[in-house]
Amino acid sequence: MEIIPTNEVCLLKNIPFCINYQDIILFDNIQAQQNYFNSQPKINIENVTYVRNNGSIKVAYNREAILDYNYMSFKNSNYGNKTFYAFITDIQYINPNTSMIFFSIDEWQTWCFDLTFKPCFIERKHCKRWNSDGTPVINTINEGLDYGSEYIVKGHEQYNNNLYWLCFVSSVYMPTTDTEIKDVPTILSTYYLPIYKSTNNIINTGTINVNGISGNLANPNEVLRAFSETDLVNKLASCFIVSEAPFEYSYSVSGNQLNITITGNGGMTQLAGHADLGYFAIFYGDNVPARINHSFTKYNNLKNHVTESKLLMYPYSYVQLLDGQGNNFIIKPEYLNDSAINITTYTSAGLNSKQAHVVENYRQENVTLSACRWELQNGIINSMPNNLTIVDDYTATYLQGNSNTIQTNISNTQAQANLNNTIAQNNSTANIQSSVLNAISSIGNGAIASGTMGGSPVTGGITGGIQGLANVGSTLIQGENYVKNTELQGNLTTEKTIASAMAKLQDAEQVADNVSLQGGDVYFTYQNQFSGYCLVYKQISDEYIKVLEDYFKKYGYKVNSLEIPNLHTRQSWDYIRTNECNVVASINATSLEKIRTIFNNGVTIWHTTDVGNYNLSNNEI
Repeated sequence: MEIIPTNEVCLLKNIPFCINYQDIILFDNIQAQQNYFNSQPKINIENVTYVRNNGSIKVAYNREAILDYNYMSFKNSNYGNKTFYAFITDIQYINPNTSMIFFSIDEWQTWCFDLTFKPCFIERKHCKRWNSDGTPVINTINEGLDYGSEYIVKGHEQYNNNLYWLCFVSSVYMPTTDTEIKDVPTILSTYYLPIYKSTNNIINTGTINVNGISGNLANPNEVLRAFSETDLVNKLASCFIVSEAPFEYSYSVSGNQLNITITGNGGMTQLAGHADLGYFAIFYGDNVPARINHSFTKYNNLKNHVTESKLLMYPYSYVQLLDGQGNNFIIKPEYLNDSAINITTYTSAGLNSKQAHVVENYRQENVTLSACRWELQNGIINSMPNNLTIVDDYTATYLQGNSNTIQTNISNTQAQANLNNTIAQNNSTANIQSSVLNAISSIGNGAIASGTMGGSPVTGGITGGIQGLANVGSTLIQGENYVKNTELQGNLTTEKTIASAMAKLQDAEQVADNVSLQGGDVYFTYQNQFSGYCLVYKQISDEYIKVLEDYFKKYGYKVNSLEIPNLHTRQSWDYIRTNECNVVASINATSLEKIRTIFNNGVTIWHTTDVGNYNLSNNEI
């Protein structure tokens, strides 16, 4: 547009913004604007000779005399009393007493009080960083900035009260408990024994108290010995160490004594048949396993020296939930609807040591879940076995599994031998009886034969009798030998059967005891006290913290929101960048478009004349 300056021209020196519009000043009103420019070093020129051409005027000054003037204002009679502001872009020599000043209208200072902003899509601006309670205002929009590749541990909190629970799952019936574990039928009984372990001290003796009834705690070593050396051999189905029992409890340590008080759904009992071992803690099967709650600080040391709240959000900061056994869960504090990190441990009672550590009220809003299974995704589930080694007596196992078969084989062999002996005796008796009858028959036949042939019947009978007696004697001797041989064979078979059983028993005794349930890392976990869980507070390095703080301090945060721009939210400056700035005014289209371009390109709006001084305080107003 053609602006023809007349009458009043004011050359200004040291104006702290330039034609690129990266920095502009927003005055409170026109009077404040005029007061500022009037206070600056200036040259007032009247009755200016001008050329009718856009952006230049002639002044009666030597070029060197006005060379350090970078700004100007003037009034044009065509606009009445409207003051125009312009950047001096060049000063050219005309003659010793005349110079040509080239200028470009400062669209912002000239028209800023004529503008009306409508809702715009704002990409970036200075935002409110902190709530009244000191918590950060949530802004999770990705900045797309480099923040390094490493995280530094800035804090650490852990749950490990030095109390561990040794769990015995046994087939030995425990009459004081139900035959189910919260709706799960089982023939197994579950016993819990506490062990207090600090770095240099282990306490596994003391007392247990339930509803005012006290008793001495069983000693874990004695219990393990009982399951490997007494009638309890092979009665231990599982044995493991956990950091939480499925019932509520409290405890104290006095000297070398551990005192446990069971509350809620727990109790005390003795191992059936081994009352001398002392008392165990037990889980009552008709109750839900205990849920243990612990609370930790939300930010720990992450807030130290951090002035930009966005640096407390992911990916610049986060909290890692670890269980020391390879399981971890990332907690992004900006999605936690609590002022602290509250973790609930879900326990279980059974063959395994499965536990879940869940972050409460995480990634949810206005929802009452009431221990919904959905919450399990907001934490870690530890299913790794912390099993203790169980020794199985192979000999006892062999006898328990084969004793009936061995005894049946021996009994069957003995019965068969007796049967064979009876059959031999009966056969021998029958043969003798038959021989006697044959002898009598021989006497009669001999007598008859002699009489018929003219001989003496007596002589024939004697001859037949002698022959019959010989047959009887032979049969008797054969029968006795048969019976003796049958008895000898039966005895031999019985001896072989017993010898075979004894050999198998000896083989079983020579087999080393079987070691089972070796799959866990209980020794590493327990000896190094890695049981339980911990929170690790991580943040990008201090170097990148400084880089990003400077950036956010200067340019604010990404917001990507549709709103009417607020040009004054901070003490000293606001940065704002729009996409298709929506601003209207009763001015020429060219000037209006340039103003839109200023905001679309991004501009720092200063509320002080100390433009460019980023050391100024810039808190929210």
